[in-house]
Amino acid sequence: MNAMPLLVYAALTLFSRRFYRSRAAAAGTKAVPVFAESDSRSESENLADAVSTRLTESICEKTWYRLLFNLLPTAILILTPAAEYALVYSASAPQFSAYRLIAAFFGAGLHLTATFSSARAVYVLATTEAGQLVTTGEFARRRHPMALAMIIQGLGAGLLLGMQKGWPLWAIGAGLLVVACRLEDQQLRQQFPEAWAVWSSKVNAFFG
Repeated sequence: MNAMPLLVYAALTLFSRRFYRSRAAAAGTKAVPVFAESDSRSESENLADAVSTRLTESICEKTWYRLLFNLLPTAILILTPAAEYALVYSASAPQFSAYRLIAAFFGAGLHLTATFSSARAVYVLATTEAGQLVTTGEFARRRHPMALAMIIQGLGAGLLLGMQKGWPLWAIGAGLLVVACRLEDQQLRQQFPEAWAVWSSKVNAFFG
């Protein structure tokens, strides 16, 4: 089995997760003045409380919602390309043509681009005070940058690993994320009616 593409994909996935955390940590450091009155608690605890409060107020915290429209599509988009690659090429190494190499490089580029976009969105979310509608940064270009980034990462992984039979599952995962975004739009429209109306009239859900 030629494990190099699989190792590259694993490295990209791990890098994306660490990059998200580093951006959130940097945002937490910049947001310290918001918690200046809580001298008895650590900065990380205060940031964790703020993030927890924001999520608790959101529909995304409902268990059924998180399982069906968050965890499940994320697992599908991350694991499907790797699982197919491991199963299909477990007996022999794949033949790498010029097309496959171009697709692999393009897929890796898509994955990295989506990672940077999603990390910028994480940074904006972490630096925004809880209870406010976020409309700056990546959210000034599209209303759901993180969901779009996850879909693109799944697309990039499929191209990188030469996925063939797993595209229907990729479509299911992407579809579930789209549904999640529609539900989130409904929740935000109810919570911020005037601000959401102005924002949604200027910013599309996925493509700016």
